Amino acid sequence: MDIARSESAEQGPIAVLPCAPEMFVWDSSERFCVRRAGPSTEKGKKGAIEVFNVAKRESKLIPVPGMKEMSVSPRDPYVVCYTPESENQGACIRIIDFSNGKTVRTQTVYKSIGCSFFWHPEGRYLAAVVDSYIKGKRRVSSVTLFRMDERGLPTQMVSEETQRITAFSWEPGFGTRFAYSSTDLPESSVSFRKKGNVSIYDMRGLGAKAIRLTVLEKKPCTELSWSPSQGVLLLCDNLGSTATVEFYHVKNGQSLETVQHYNNTSIQWDPSGRFVALVSSSASPSSGDSGYDIYSFTGRLLLHVIEMNLSRFIWRQRPKHAFDESDYAKLRKEFPKYRETFQREEQKESDKSAQVTAKKRQEVSDQFQELMRTLLGIYDREADEVKALYNGYDPKNPDRFIVEEKVTETKVD
Repeated sequence: MDIARSESAEQGPIAVLPCAPEMFVWDSSERFCVRRAGPSTEKGKKGAIEVFNVAKRESKLIPVPGMKEMSVSPRDPYVVCYTPESENQGACIRIIDFSNGKTVRTQTVYKSIGCSFFWHPEGRYLAAVVDSYIKGKRRVSSVTLFRMDERGLPTQMVSEETQRITAFSWEPGFGTRFAYSSTDLPESSVSFRKKGNVSIYDMRGLGAKAIRLTVLEKKPCTELSWSPSQGVLLLCDNLGSTATVEFYHVKNGQSLETVQHYNNTSIQWDPSGRFVALVSSSASPSSGDSGYDIYSFTGRLLLHVIEMNLSRFIWRQRPKHAFDESDYAKLRKEFPKYRETFQREEQKESDKSAQVTAKKRQEVSDQFQELMRTLLGIYDREADEVKALYNGYDPKNPDRFIVEEKVTETKVD
């Protein structure tokens, strides 16, 4: 169980938790441990969530009849559940506060055949991708967005009328964007990957609505991966003989680079977001040497390593900060004093920079004035030669010029 927790911390929060017994998930405070109740539990036969309180050393069951999927928030003590349609009730999505067992939000979904949950890494948003069938048994998808920081957990639906979502990814950190890949062809089709589109949205739209930033057409993707801090999105096509990884800068709206990587099994970003490793492990079903390639976030190859029997690649762990809560409390208390000190130092640096800039400008101005005086002196010494060139006229005398004024009148019938 400890190993599972360390992997989750490295790879980010688990998007979808399969409904299988004996799978535990810790909440962010590490005070609760959550799992789906196994079938051996009498109350768990109808569907329930088992919550273990570490401090009180007790467990309780939260009944969720017919539950099929569940996922735990990476920040709040919330668990989201999907219940498919049954004879007595329709399909719905429920968000439950497992610290007290109360339901905080319920969303009804119609004609659904499945649901997957994707939490924002900071727990601020939740995306529920609901699959359903339309006429002709074509599988389509819709995305229901939940804003977890707002009162009442307001929702918004993003629907793809003829599209099926195949990949979904949130921007990490404090980012508010997300992207998903979709296609209008069935998975069994030969040209399934040739007509994929990638849609990019931003949750900070007008009127607190998610707005579509762009749609990248004919971009088949099996995986989407965001850079931790550079705003770069990787469009990965890991299937076929022309497996590619495209580096796309979302803010600038341009493709930085496209590289080929045939046996890519995982994408590992450096915590700073400056580098990314495309890993080919020995567990890859396709033939080829195992190893890894390290690229910059702009798509420039920095290192190519062939490592036989490579099973896993991981970057060095880096803590978010070097302070504990007591240090942070002390810093917050003394922040006004530090702020005044920093402001004075910044003002001194600003004044010093302004003085240096003004001095450079004065030096350039003095050099220009000196050059003009030199040229005018040469011009005055050569005044007789200039006057001879003008046939005896002095070009500096304005009286030698004749000014004529002409007035033209036009009559229009």
